[in-house]
Amino acid sequence: PHLRSSLPSKTKMVWKLIAALGLVFMHAVRHSQASQQDSVVDIRYCIEHKLNTITCKIDSPQNVSTRSRHSIQVPLNQKRVLDASSVWFGIHHDVPISSLGSFKVCIDRPYSYPLSPAQLLACATNPDQMVVVGAKSSASASTLSVMAVARAADAFRPTYSRTVAYYANGAYWYNLNTSSKSFGFSDVSAVNLQPSDAMCSGYGGNGQGAGTGPCQGSCENKLSWHVGYGGWRAGCTDFLNENTVWRKVVYILVSGGSFCPLGSYCPSGSDSALPCPVGTYCDESGLTAPKPCDRGAYCPTTGMTSPTPCPAGSICPDTGMSAPMPCSPGSFCPTIGLTTSTPCAAGTYSPSAGASSCHQCRSCSAGRFRARCGGRYSGTCFKCGGCSAGNFRAGCSGLSSGDCFKCTSCPAGKYQSGCGGGSPGACVQCRSCPAGKALQGCGGASSGTCIVEP
Repeated sequence: PHLRSSLPSKTKMVWKLIAALGLVFMHAVRHSQASQQDSVVDIRYCIEHKLNTITCKIDSPQNVSTRSRHSIQVPLNQKRVLDASSVWFGIHHDVPISSLGSFKVCIDRPYSYPLSPAQLLACATNPDQMVVVGAKSSASASTLSVMAVARAADAFRPTYSRTVAYYANGAYWYNLNTSSKSFGFSDVSAVNLQPSDAMCSGYGGNGQGAGTGPCQGSCENKLSWHVGYGGWRAGCTDFLNENTVWRKVVYILVSGGSFCPLGSYCPSGSDSALPCPVGTYCDESGLTAPKPCDRGAYCPTTGMTSPTPCPAGSICPDTGMSAPMPCSPGSFCPTIGLTTSTPCAAGTYSPSAGASSCHQCRSCSAGRFRARCGGRYSGTCFKCGGCSAGNFRAGCSGLSSGDCFKCTSCPAGKYQSGCGGGSPGACVQCRSCPAGKALQGCGGASSGTCIVEP
């Protein structure tokens, strides 16, 4: 010390500069060792979980300024997806809880509740099971204000970077496992864990904060909880550490984490998907109850994804039918999907059930008519009836027995000839008599008689 005190002031400055450079070098070595250790953790994770559908790659040194050395780079065409038909990819808002299908509640606590690491890990006993992580605005809320879904192994994987989250199923996750702990997800890999994510803090929600800090992504797509004491944010709403109304939730989906598939339903609390029973169908994934078959259709087997329209010749008048009803005799059902049948029109009949059209009533021979044809009966041919003297029957044919009509009266000098049965007859000119005789009694139905003149 006394030697250095005797050195010139410029020399002292050089010694200070050398000491500072030494500290910077030692810090860089420690940082490199820590980064390498973090990288080993990430690669080991990839190997343990056989993540052969993603690429685990250590960032190049040039990216250290903006990204952690131990982040996982995921090619866009190799991102892990729960199910090709699943809508639960990425981050969602205002999701009806009923649309999640069957699940078991692992965590449902107010934001003020101090979650422990053990409580989080209790939701990951099956690493391949799918978990829903989200927040709801109150205990009675029927929707999740913000949520994301991932495999339990991905959602609760320990992390060590305060600036970079890792990708899984359309979101970036972190479970900070340092002396200060936090858990959550974001829409971008860049996070600001203090220890919870302060990225975009104060940009909306409850109005606290000035919104002047750095912001990457959107505040509405971020969820962050302290671990060991209260929560922090639910989307843009932050400063929730002591909030007793907002709830942080973790749901474990049934059937090994898969969503209830088409043709099945999953009541809340069930351990497996149930096939939709006969008379019902399940046309959506994630149903908690089957849908009764619609009117005009039927569902004959279990596990149906859509109802079967009633065929022609049948009706399905009620919901929940497992088989169609044939149209009753005397009616017909011409098209598919009917709920009521149509009676056969006059002059037609349908003798048996299940007809898609009616038959025409058959004709009878001359002098006969068909009676009682209609509905389910083909009818019978009867002989046309006679009428009393001076009358005739008209209209007896087809399905009509006809009616009796009075024979036509003829004018003077004519008489009615041939009226009777089914003929109206005709007026005929009275005949002439030979010389010496006179016509007597011509008129009505009589042609008269020629008599000798007196």
